[in-house]
Amino acid sequence: SLFRFGNSHNLLTTSIGIIFLASTVISSDMPVSFVNVLLYAISLLLSVWMIHSVATLFMSLNFIFGPTQGTAGVIYQFQELEKYPASSYENQGLFIKVFIFPIALLTSIPASLLISKSLPPHYILTYFLSLIVITIVSEKVWHSSIRYYSSASS
Repeated sequence: SLFRFGNSHNLLTTSIGIIFLASTVISSDMPVSFVNVLLYAISLLLSVWMIHSVATLFMSLNFIFGPTQGTAGVIYQFQELEKYPASSYENQGLFIKVFIFPIALLTSIPASLLISKSLPPHYILTYFLSLIVITIVSEKVWHSSIRYYSSASS
């Protein structure tokens, strides 16, 4: 979501976030290796891919049901859930575990990899399974919704 709608605000926000992250790591004397930074970057890209897949899923529904108010904003509401670590959702009900917990992992996994914090195996498994499932589902919904598309000029 870095360049959502070509908005330079996201580039600025991301840059400030990177500066804050780097200054925190440096000022806290955290031992961060090149491997940690590499794993962080890879997991962050995978997290952005998952956000993109969820956005594609919701936007594809507009082809089926027609323009629906608020579908573009759904993904940004999901991102609000990423503010809290995945562990804060762990002892919740089934709905939270199935729909909210994987979203919280989008930031918990990269942050943990950056600072070499060990993660429970089910966090990593849930992260990758969620990534695979949401990618497949969003692609299938996208392809099936294309047949409902009609251009504005037709």
